[in-house]
Amino acid sequence: MPNPPVAMFAQITSPVTRVIIGPDRRFRVSIDAWGQIVTTGGGGGPEIEPGRVLVSLSGGGFSEATKVPSPPRRWRFSGRAGASDKLDIEVRAEPPPDLQGQPGVARRTVDVVLDDEPPEVEIDSPAEQDTFPMEGSQFEITVTGAASDSPAGVARVLVGVGVTSERADFRDGRWSKKLTLEGIGRHRIMARGVDRVGNESDPPVRRTVRTVDVGDPVIEITSPRGDQHLVWPGDGDMVLEVEGTAGDDGSGVAVVEWRLESEEEFLPATEVGRDWSEWKAHVPIPGPGVHVIHFRCRDKADADPSVDSPNEDTDQLKVLADDSPEAIEIVEPHSPHPVIIEEDSVTVEVEGTASDAVMDIIRVEWSLDDSDFQAADAGENEDWSNWRFSVHVDRPGNLQILVRAVDVSGQTSAPAELVVQGREVV
Repeated sequence: MPNPPVAMFAQITSPVTRVIIGPDRRFRVSIDAWGQIVTTGGGGGPEIEPGRVLVSLSGGGFSEATKVPSPPRRWRFSGRAGASDKLDIEVRAEPPPDLQGQPGVARRTVDVVLDDEPPEVEIDSPAEQDTFPMEGSQFEITVTGAASDSPAGVARVLVGVGVTSERADFRDGRWSKKLTLEGIGRHRIMARGVDRVGNESDPPVRRTVRTVDVGDPVIEITSPRGDQHLVWPGDGDMVLEVEGTAGDDGSGVAVVEWRLESEEEFLPATEVGRDWSEWKAHVPIPGPGVHVIHFRCRDKADADPSVDSPNEDTDQLKVLADDSPEAIEIVEPHSPHPVIIEEDSVTVEVEGTASDAVMDIIRVEWSLDDSDFQAADAGENEDWSNWRFSVHVDRPGNLQILVRAVDVSGQTSAPAELVVQGREVV
């Protein structure tokens, strides 16, 4: 039984009236092509796909078009226009090899328009030499502008910093792109347009902007931590080693310095880690008393001529150097203190004072006959200026009570002595 006949159809969907070409003169033809089984009685049967679709340009030989996934029936052909300002396009949709039928034919003559000019691109914002204050290592800006091209039209606008670029949002002749500026200094923004026939802006439009460091660096003392209470040495020579860290996400750390509160001039610390990530200072303590050591970290922001001064961060360390002994005195009772032991024991109430010219007293403690020291009571003032405790005397004879004061540096005073003379009832 012979194969049924088919009817083939072809339509040129684009170009319609003209084809716009670039310097390479290449263009694309879009075609809808299909076939249909002819049933008995001349009615239409199921739709089929052409065996192949052929395209001829201005009377030249036929070349095959390519089927595309969507939309249905769509075929495409890429060709090159000649020197004429007119182009004749002929399309033939042939039936599959196993079916019989005449090819579907479509013809169209279009104007050929040459576009060899790149798009015009402008940057509206930021302006040339705009300056942006930056805290940290990055700063985000939005670059905006306009782009136009005729007759092909703008296909895309590419915007970036330096040699890298990305596609900008483009609509109705306007474009915008968010960019991240990395680091402190100058940044060159470039924008270029590409039209629909491949013409590209060359050279691109440029803007130079600057970021300046307004973020403070960070300094921290890591050793020793907190206020220091030190005993002034007998040889009168004390040097305190201070260690710390510093950092700055913007321009970087320029220097770490220190000075005593009594001095006006800062002296440089020693850089231990890269970029002052770690530092060390050896600070001579000038004498007994209270001393405050000031530390500061400065960044490199003033390397930019437009910046008047660097950003800085500070820290400080308080040092109490004590060369004065703690003073402790037993006020009541006086030594020797006789007591009569009635029944099993007698209680002796001991009161006194304690002081230190430089450092705070942190406790007063007492011991009975070489026993372990135990804490006295600080009383209402809680600064140990007045203290008290109770001793239970349960045996006759001379009992020795020693009382001492301890300051915040750990220094212990020479003990005050109280002798209690215990006597039994006769």
